[in-house]
Amino acid sequence: MKIDSPEKKFYSKKHKNEMIARGELLNFKTDINTIYTESFSYGTRYHIIVEVLDKARQYNLLVEVGSAGCSTLKYFNEIYNFKKIIGYDIAFSNEILDQNTYKNVELLEGNFSEDFPIEDNSVDCLVMMMVIEHLFDPFHSFSEIYRTLSNDGVAFINLPLVTSFKNRLRLLFGRLPETSIEYEEWFAEKEWDGNHLHYFSIESIKKICAKFNLEIIKITPVGKFIFLKKINPSLLSNEISFCVRKKIN
Repeated sequence: MKIDSPEKKFYSKKHKNEMIARGELLNFKTDINTIYTESFSYGTRYHIIVEVLDKARQYNLLVEVGSAGCSTLKYFNEIYNFKKIIGYDIAFSNEILDQNTYKNVELLEGNFSEDFPIEDNSVDCLVMMMVIEHLFDPFHSFSEIYRTLSNDGVAFINLPLVTSFKNRLRLLFGRLPETSIEYEEWFAEKEWDGNHLHYFSIESIKKICAKFNLEIIKITPVGKFIFLKKINPSLLSNEISFCVRKKIN
């Protein structure tokens, strides 16, 4: 899919500036303990990776789409054993590029509404946290996940759920669901639902994975009170992280 329409060009330009700003928060200079607490501890989006990846195993390639300030790349490189790590985003600031002193970590800019610039069957670990809902065609995104994963590779994905109890109440009372910023901020920021283009349910995630021959091996709610959210994540969670691999026939 080519980014050629005025609407798509505006969207990409706007998010390019957002990605650079995000890099000012957590980055390569952030200490490992802080990165763990903010991104990988229990209840966070990346914790599912802690539960699945093996620290004793040597992996070839990790690719994170939407790596922003790249603190997660630092964590992956120092805690796990990857021969090569690639971080993709719409844009990186010069500061982030200069901070990267790891020889095996490469930062590349790309637009993932188009084909991923990644070879077939080459990725051992693909990470896409809160990315696909911002892309124009989720069917294309999941087809690319299948194409790029190695036969024993895994992908970690995080998506917002529209099915939470709060959103059901909002719809019941004639209000729009929120999967990003609060409704009142949409108009102040001129961003419809924080620029989320798609809504998801757990059922829709299962169907799109099945369509592209991806097997879900783990689903984890995100946020506080995980023990409650695990009872009914569709109703009690605003977002989930899940892990998929190729179905090998």
